[in-house]
Amino acid sequence: MCRWFSFITLLVNCVLAVNLVATSQESAESLDRKRRLAYYADESRIDELVSRFSTRYRAQDFVIRDVTLISVNQGRAVPGQAVLVENGHITRIGSSKSIKTAAGVRVIDGHGLYLAPGLCDMHVHQLVSSSQHLLNLMEGVTSIRDMDGFPWTLRTRETVRQGKLLAPNMYITGQILNGEPMGFYARVVTTPEEGRAAVREDKAAGFDFIKVHNIMKPDVYEAVLDEAHKQHIDVVGHIPHGIKVADAIRLGQRTIEHFKGYILDDGLVISQEDYVSTTKGANIWLCPTFSTYRDNLRGPELITALELPEMRYTSWRDRIDWKERAGEPVTPQIQALQRILPMSEQIFKQLLPVGARFIAGTDSGGGFGLMPPGFILHEELRLMQRNGLSPVETLRSATMNAAEAMGRSAEFGSIEPGKRADMIILSADPLVDSSNLSHIETVIVRGIVLSREDLDSIAKGIRAIYDPQPTPSSLTGATQSDIELMIQRLERLHRDGFVLRTHTLKRIEQLLQEDGEAEEAARVAKLH
Repeated sequence: MCRWFSFITLLVNCVLAVNLVATSQESAESLDRKRRLAYYADESRIDELVSRFSTRYRAQDFVIRDVTLISVNQGRAVPGQAVLVENGHITRIGSSKSIKTAAGVRVIDGHGLYLAPGLCDMHVHQLVSSSQHLLNLMEGVTSIRDMDGFPWTLRTRETVRQGKLLAPNMYITGQILNGEPMGFYARVVTTPEEGRAAVREDKAAGFDFIKVHNIMKPDVYEAVLDEAHKQHIDVVGHIPHGIKVADAIRLGQRTIEHFKGYILDDGLVISQEDYVSTTKGANIWLCPTFSTYRDNLRGPELITALELPEMRYTSWRDRIDWKERAGEPVTPQIQALQRILPMSEQIFKQLLPVGARFIAGTDSGGGFGLMPPGFILHEELRLMQRNGLSPVETLRSATMNAAEAMGRSAEFGSIEPGKRADMIILSADPLVDSSNLSHIETVIVRGIVLSREDLDSIAKGIRAIYDPQPTPSSLTGATQSDIELMIQRLERLHRDGFVLRTHTLKRIEQLLQEDGEAEEAARVAKLH
């Protein structure tokens, strides 16, 4: 009897323990969902903020007088200039005395200031947060090249062109082409026919470029490049594994990102190919993306980066996650990734003497840590100058080189009549030191003038969402009230024509379904 009682007691205790573990696991998963939903709730507030600022600012006609104009073509500063802007474009440039304007045209006093072209980040993604629109503009980034496009990014580009979204000008690649699945991130092409079809469809959809990634059979890669040539659309991106730099150049790839092909993913080592001779005089543009090193920081270096003032413009929820990395062991994989920056710098220095052509890009906006958009482009430019580019060449990498690499020199990249009015007014000369590009007094994008007061107002709005002191309740995740307010914001934004990220909406819907919120999930499903 006692034996049976003990056995039954043990069995009951085991069942209770299993149930307790299951309940604990379920509670942990529920808490994780609530925290993720709280993150998306914050991002819906960011979307709302972007929408509000987008209705506040519009293009206007104006003249900038008595400014020192930075000629990136000639590499010199020209004092006492006036620049007239009408209908979002530069119409006249000359001495301040020579340019007359009609009464009532706004006059911007440029005395003691420098006027440079707006900057272009040649490698971004728009996958995470609409805050990057405002952050890029705050830091003088008036154009971006999005390196993984979707139907919703094309719609976003259209709202920018229509003057409905306060954001940089957008140039967008098609969805990444890769030989293996990468989730929603890429389209799989495994045969030459599939590669050609993808090129034709991307061109017809209105994408600006074709993007290739790491995994692609040589015959598929060649077919993509050949079809792109026939369709008059450039191919950009990675050099796939097994393809030499010489082959990529011969086949006509327009830009190469991250020094892929120069650095081999297999073992993360520098290629033994004679890439210096191959690159000399080649019709290729190189985008080093030095600044991605930040994602691999650990220990004290990570803590130091987190203390930078610019981190106030990243979500406090992200900063908590990033801080946890500081105490993680530096695994062999992380050690290998940390070698990418010094290898990239070595290659950069080898290629400078042979006249290699460089463009500035960051890979921001795709989920890498410690890389606030806009600010991180200035870090990229700092590293370019540190590794041997002169200040004027550094400036060109983010202006006229960017425009030429995209075949858009008629649109932007320098301050000349007929070009789009994308400019930054600075308090220091960027030809002396490229760090002076961050001394911004005014940003002008498509003829929209954002004064220092306007930029400070935008910055304050972002910090109010991203930089509050976390409370115990905020750490537990979204409440039912938070979720309801988030859905109401998303519904309102959708009605107003604000383009929401499709993959984000699908993720929110999934989290709500998993949490048993079927009605709320159905409401979100109607938005994508």
